[in-house]
Amino acid sequence: MSDASEEQIIDDFQQRTRGYWTTQQYERVTALLISWADDELGVASEIDRLKVLLEQHLRYSTQRYHIPSINSEAELSHRLTSFVRECALGERDLAIVYYGGHGDNTVVDEAGYPAWRAKLENGPTVEWFPLQRQLGNAHSDVFVLLDCCYAATKISREFENGQFEILAASSSGSRVPKPGRLSFTSVLIRELKKQIDAGKDVPIRWLQTHLWSASTPPALTESPQYFTLVKRDLPTIRLAPLTAKIAPGFAQKQPAASSFALLSISFTEDPTAHQLADWLKSYPPNTVSEVNIEALILRARFLEGLNEKHHPLQGSILGKVSPSAQAEIIDRMSELSNVMKKSKVLTQAEVALADIPGDLRATTLQNLNSKVAEVSESVEKGILLDSNIDLTAAQDDSVVAACEVDQVISLRQRLLSSASIPDRLDLPRGLITWDKRGKGDGQSRLRTGNIKGRPIVAEIFNYQHLTTATSNEPPPHMMTQFRKMVALLCHPKQENFHILPCLGYTHDWASKTLSLIFEVVWDSFDTQISQMNISGTSTRKFGTPLMLSKYMSKQKRVALGVRVKLAASLAKALESFHKVGWVHKSLKSDNIVFLPPDADADAATVLDQPWLFGFEYSRPEDDSTLLQEDHSLSNNAYRHPERWGKPLIKFKKSHDIYSLGIILLELAYWKPIIGFPEMKSSPGRTLVPTKIRDELLGRLRTEGPHVCGQSFADSIVACLTFEEIAAGLDEFGAHSEFSSRIVNRLASIRGI
Repeated sequence: MSDASEEQIIDDFQQRTRGYWTTQQYERVTALLISWADDELGVASEIDRLKVLLEQHLRYSTQRYHIPSINSEAELSHRLTSFVRECALGERDLAIVYYGGHGDNTVVDEAGYPAWRAKLENGPTVEWFPLQRQLGNAHSDVFVLLDCCYAATKISREFENGQFEILAASSSGSRVPKPGRLSFTSVLIRELKKQIDAGKDVPIRWLQTHLWSASTPPALTESPQYFTLVKRDLPTIRLAPLTAKIAPGFAQKQPAASSFALLSISFTEDPTAHQLADWLKSYPPNTVSEVNIEALILRARFLEGLNEKHHPLQGSILGKVSPSAQAEIIDRMSELSNVMKKSKVLTQAEVALADIPGDLRATTLQNLNSKVAEVSESVEKGILLDSNIDLTAAQDDSVVAACEVDQVISLRQRLLSSASIPDRLDLPRGLITWDKRGKGDGQSRLRTGNIKGRPIVAEIFNYQHLTTATSNEPPPHMMTQFRKMVALLCHPKQENFHILPCLGYTHDWASKTLSLIFEVVWDSFDTQISQMNISGTSTRKFGTPLMLSKYMSKQKRVALGVRVKLAASLAKALESFHKVGWVHKSLKSDNIVFLPPDADADAATVLDQPWLFGFEYSRPEDDSTLLQEDHSLSNNAYRHPERWGKPLIKFKKSHDIYSLGIILLELAYWKPIIGFPEMKSSPGRTLVPTKIRDELLGRLRTEGPHVCGQSFADSIVACLTFEEIAAGLDEFGAHSEFSSRIVNRLASIRGI
């Protein structure tokens, strides 16, 4: 390459990767604090406190702006333009924009397009979404804080010049408390001050989870929402005090790097800087990106270093988990250390990656990734299955942080929360355009539609049988439980749960129905963006939702390998539920749904992505159980014998696992359970639940290995007898048995 082209490539590369690896602080931070001149809510005192925190504790500059009641939108737009021009054009700048005041979701009549309102009723308004895009002209990083109702916003990933993050006080369907001890801004100020006084930086992505899970009362009543507007993967913004300016003549010593790696590359033709930058940051996993290698190896080195100590978990909250959990974590760390010893060729700084064969790199890194994931899994189990562990303290623990289990801890906290049921998660019914029902679908509880072109699936619950002659309202206890469930479904969660992102619910008083609204996601499971966000359009189509029970009748033959893969996915989903203390309570093939791309899709395509529905009775395991009477054989067939008819025993995790076993039995025989001879009554045969289970077990032990293979059959037997397997075990031990005897066994089946 010529000197000129090298210089250009270096310059372009630095622009393309600016901020990706750097941890240097900003040189200038300016916060624009916005509220209405006609301050009906009385937010001024809170903003003054925030101003003091930013100026005195963080050494940031602040500017106050009061939106006028006349020409509000034009005046605010002009002020933002000036702010960007004056404070957000430098690469080492950070621009913060804060709004406190009323929010509204009816101005545009579409969720995700909130407006800022001077008064609760009437008065001037400004639309936030166009203003958000106006901030896209900044050349600095941008951080937006929104303390208002319906704060979560439609986003457009168009920002190219740096990081752009939004932290909103609530979802697009929720209200927040007025200024005071419970307000988002008050809790934000308190938690920021605690972190800063402790000498800690504050990463914005971490801040969202921390604010929701903060244990110091008073706690937030709504889960904050986090969004990023950048297409590239950039580090989160970190709030930290600016250092005092150094007097001329004094040099500031930079900390020495702990290690270096030299990457030597040979080109067959001149590359562009964008190609180099994008390759380094997003190289496919099978050939491995250096960025991912670095992150993985750093985590692996940290965990390996712990294992070399005499007491690996000493000083960590993991030293307080049960002895069996500690033993498993230490065993997994030892296994990781063994892999690291074999992988030194990749982890030593003096070795050039170009000298290592590609297949060795890929295999070694896959092994490393697998072992790090196993350590993380054991850490998750140890924390989540021990009721004595302080979850907030766990999130602040360095060992736990290295295992990247924040999201699942946050879900557990959401599950346990009893004082923060959102006031409103309901969506305007007029927002949804329903698809025309197909022939025979008139009574289906699942219905499809779209919100501004974005596909959704609704699950409809009818509560008519619970109402009285004088009221169309559902019973208060039912509505409370339902709203708790919606909040849980809307919370970010891992793909392993096999739950579509929930947007909220609609309430139709006329038909006495409540509908859960789920967004259909395709190419990625991005709950951080999707869960409370209604934006953009989709060109991908899907057919009528297809229940597993109906598909078994429609598709006469399905390859055993496809059925085993589906069984493994369902088992992993239930493991994810139980790990955070969530029981489904209604697992059956009617509640396993597929969204085929078209009516002619093959079985492998249809069954590749199961989604769980049927959350009418879903709840935290520790919640009270309604011992409702139900003598329907189509429902009881999936239930543990203790739960048939009118149950006298509280629902337990083992009851969910029994239901899973019945579904796995259906997959093994590719036949609905209601069609099994064991489920048939006759004049001389009364259906006795315990006898039915014994007969199914007898069938499995004699026919099972021939029908579906020994491992699959053993997994089903373990599900149907799990009550006995787990007897006398603690939570960690029982979960470990479920993982080893069922989840891992199904996942390990090969060659079918």
